Amino acid sequence: MAQFDVYANPSKTQRGEIPWMVDIQSDILDKLPTRLVMPLALRAHMPAAMPRSLSPIIGWNGSTLVALPQFAS
Repeated sequence: MAQFDVYANPSKTQRGEIPWMVDIQSDILDKLPTRLVMPLALRAHMPAAMPRSLSPIIGWNGSTLVALPQFAS
């Protein structure tokens, strides 16, 4: 079953621009457990021309954030 958790960014130097990290877990791929950690950056720090299909806008904890899957680990 897919699930996710949101955590404060553990990096103090990046927390001003990327305050949250989302941890996505799933076993959908042939029952193999998978995990993805993706940063959520503040929208105000991102360029206006960000591609929405790659970097969707997300609301979390009263902030407007941009998902940055290209920085996923």
